[in-house]
Amino acid sequence: MSDSNTLRWNEPVLAPTDVKRQHYVPRLYLRVFADEAEQLRVVDLDTGKSYRTSVANAAVVGRFNDVGVGAVVVSTESWLSQIEGEAAPLLGRLSANPAQLVTLDADEQMRLARFLAAMNFRVPAFREKAVGLRTQVVAWVKGLVKNMIHSKHEAEAAALIWADWERRPDEWWLTENEAFDTSALAASMLAEVQGFANLFWSMPWRVGRIHLSHAFTPRTIRLEGYFQPVHPWWEGGAFSSLTYYIPLSPSVLLLIDRLPYRNGHPVGEPGDRIYKDFSHWHVGMTLNIISAQSTRFLFGDGPTIRRDDARRDLADHRRRAVAAAKLWLGHSDRPPTLDTQTT
Repeated sequence: MSDSNTLRWNEPVLAPTDVKRQHYVPRLYLRVFADEAEQLRVVDLDTGKSYRTSVANAAVVGRFNDVGVGAVVVSTESWLSQIEGEAAPLLGRLSANPAQLVTLDADEQMRLARFLAAMNFRVPAFREKAVGLRTQVVAWVKGLVKNMIHSKHEAEAAALIWADWERRPDEWWLTENEAFDTSALAASMLAEVQGFANLFWSMPWRVGRIHLSHAFTPRTIRLEGYFQPVHPWWEGGAFSSLTYYIPLSPSVLLLIDRLPYRNGHPVGEPGDRIYKDFSHWHVGMTLNIISAQSTRFLFGDGPTIRRDDARRDLADHRRRAVAAAKLWLGHSDRPPTLDTQTT
């Protein structure tokens, strides 16, 4: 693998664009799950209704990737198109013959890793989660300040002060100079996508086929990882400690497992690459994770699971897995305590 791949941690991703209709799920990915006429089913998880539409009209929002920089409007659209173009032949090869994984060289693996890492930040779910976390922080800060005001002033004066402060925008509370721009946040994360791709490259990959009776639907969420219920006490759910279930086609699954924490396998060394078909258990996990973590839409003709049902199934799996590990393996997710007793 070239040094340019391993050392480029920040890169320019913004440029002018004439593209107005911008896809948050790439068309090259949606086409794999469409019929010969490039039509596919859209399932609205909020309403439970579904309809058919073209790939061109699915997962698209006007000017979604545009960012205002002063009086100039630029976009990540062209950069994302380049990432897609580099990954497209690799996705095609793996979809047609998943055993090709073990033949990909380091640069090809990195191009695929960059495409997958970018999926983490280019979709609406990333922005929605960022807004949600920001809202929680602002609420926490407001609560502290309100309690401080009421502790230092009489009730009537405190109420007047708080009535004025409460109306102030979120950016004032967070001492920011301008309003929060989710497009700019997504662009800043995409500029650092190489670091996340390096982690993906160092993690173990397994690709394989599934039985067509369990055909997938493509994920429309950010590349959300699954935090395994049984894990070392010191593993806190970082990007490289999650497991990623990624459908590459209705019959091919890519699993990127958490980074092994062992001597001799640091970040910067490639993880294992395995071709092995998947069981019904892996298929069930993937379908549950896709449905549980999707914000609203699923695309494709494969089976779907209601979001609440999927979340309940995953919670049940977590409880059973932890209980079995504690009973039979002596597992504990608590940090060890120091024994200060002397003998």
